[in-house]
Amino acid sequence: MSNGSSPEPKAPPKRQRRRRWMMTGATLSAIATAGVTGGAWWAWRFAHEELSPWASEYLTESLERPVALGEVERVSLTGVQFGASAMPPTATDPDELFVETINVRFNPLTLLRRQVNPQITFTGVRAYLEQDEQGKWLDVEIDLGDDDEEDDDTDALIQVNPTVGLADSEVVLLPYLGPDESPQPLTIGEINGTVSVQKVSVDNPIEGENTRLEAQEITLDLSAQPENAGELDIDGVIRQLDYGEDVSDNWLDSIAANIAVRAQAIDLAALSPSIFASLPGELPLAVTAGVLNGNVEAELTPFEAPRLTGTASLAAGELFVGALTTPFSNISTQARFQGDRVALEDTTTDYGELRAQARGTIDPRNGYNLTGAIAPVTLAGIAETFTFEFPVATEGTLQAQIVQMT
Repeated sequence: MSNGSSPEPKAPPKRQRRRRWMMTGATLSAIATAGVTGGAWWAWRFAHEELSPWASEYLTESLERPVALGEVERVSLTGVQFGASAMPPTATDPDELFVETINVRFNPLTLLRRQVNPQITFTGVRAYLEQDEQGKWLDVEIDLGDDDEEDDDTDALIQVNPTVGLADSEVVLLPYLGPDESPQPLTIGEINGTVSVQKVSVDNPIEGENTRLEAQEITLDLSAQPENAGELDIDGVIRQLDYGEDVSDNWLDSIAANIAVRAQAIDLAALSPSIFASLPGELPLAVTAGVLNGNVEAELTPFEAPRLTGTASLAAGELFVGALTTPFSNISTQARFQGDRVALEDTTTDYGELRAQARGTIDPRNGYNLTGAIAPVTLAGIAETFTFEFPVATEGTLQAQIVQMT
């Protein structure tokens, strides 16, 4: 009988991925520990000469792509600041990131409770994100610490609940519209605000209140300026639910969120491709003009229809529907979102030579209840709009003072 030891079994892919992100948490924890002992000479030497290369190497291994942190510019008992840092694109991932400075601050006393709540401020971010064929902008899982007793190496880790601040930053988004499409990138500049992340436990929407799921909770408070003018403010809470192997095909079923969006003078033609590309399924719409203002709150619940409340207005809008070659133009409307339905007020639009107005409600479950009118239009104008010819010579004008749609 041989006394040789049998080879150790390999960890399953999910556990390996969790360990990679736990290494990321360990990197932040090590940065914190280095700051706590920064008064000692050896800690000073480590922080100024070895911390950046060491953290870069660990982040590179954790994220499985090159990461280069800048030189340590400042270190103290409560934080550390890195200089210009970058995550360049790779052969398989075109996303890239550049940051002018990274400032990490924390309370070292929280380490006594085996946790650290770092405030990480990224200044001068320049990011490029390209959407993939599956509709994902980022394929990232961040493990903020795991209380799974099966992982023996978990005991050595510290729970990390970061709050990330952004200042004077810019993101370029390239949506995926199909293999034969060449989308225009969307630049969102003047990004400022905070994003905090923590692990929470929530009710399982599949099995009810008797079972719990782990979720990653993201709290947003951001302002930005999309290209072509306009201002956008977003705040709220998003929870990404982890169903394990029971994950749904619809990514919205893994999201629980309450988000408030305030938009001022937003150019819909520039913003809509990225929005439509992020929605499940395809919308037979193409927005080519329009200025949006609004204040809307969205409530997303897994396996339920989204609920919207608030108001929005659209001016000088233009959109194409399906295969129609004539756009709906000069769209103007006031909309009131009432949970699962929308009330339209003072809505007008042109379709070729036709001019129409409408008001009423749109309910995805119960249908339409709209009342409108069509302004006087000549028969020749109708023929031109719908590209046909009358079989005989015709003259006249048509008008519909009351049109009911239910």
